[in-house]
Amino acid sequence: GAELSINGAFKGKTPFLCTDLPVGKHKLTFVLGGYDPRESEITLEDRTPKLCQMNMKSNCATLRVESVPTGAALILDGIHRGKTPCSLDDVLIGAHKLKLVKEGFKDYEDQVRLTETGVFPVSVQLEERLAALDIASTPADARVSIEGEFKGRTPMQITGLRDGKYKVTVEKPSYVTTNLVHVVEIKKSQDAKLDITLDEEGRKHLLVE
Repeated sequence: GAELSINGAFKGKTPFLCTDLPVGKHKLTFVLGGYDPRESEITLEDRTPKLCQMNMKSNCATLRVESVPTGAALILDGIHRGKTPCSLDDVLIGAHKLKLVKEGFKDYEDQVRLTETGVFPVSVQLEERLAALDIASTPADARVSIEGEFKGRTPMQITGLRDGKYKVTVEKPSYVTTNLVHVVEIKKSQDAKLDITLDEEGRKHLLVE
């Protein structure tokens, strides 16, 4: 199936029988996808048939990519090639840009260099993408608790949050809020903000005459 050219002129695909060559030296070029081009020179001394055999050398390797967790989209040189675990048998030897994408996890990017034919394994531990919650209050310096656990005072940021709903309490002595407990939902690992306005409690006066 290799494309055969003789003296620069395309003749056909191997196996090929050529019956119109004159006596003398001739340059043969073999080209086949997935293999390095090869060249050979033969000399015809008379009309006796001559056999030319060429062993093609593959220029592709197998890239086997696994990830934890599985199911990450595999993008090689900007082209989607499947989901992990995945084996690609037609990767040219050389450098390639590898990218893994999975919802809820940070994108993984790296350059892989295939130096020879065979199987090139890549194993990736994906890093979970966690969200942050920025909390502010007016006035500042209010106590913040999430799910009943004290976290600090405003303004502040709470990091390392997974998708879900969280009960956030913001309180400050002598101030009240319309809702003491606020429910914040984290979706698709997107950061969130919570801005609370605290109202000063009304003071009671006792008048004695």
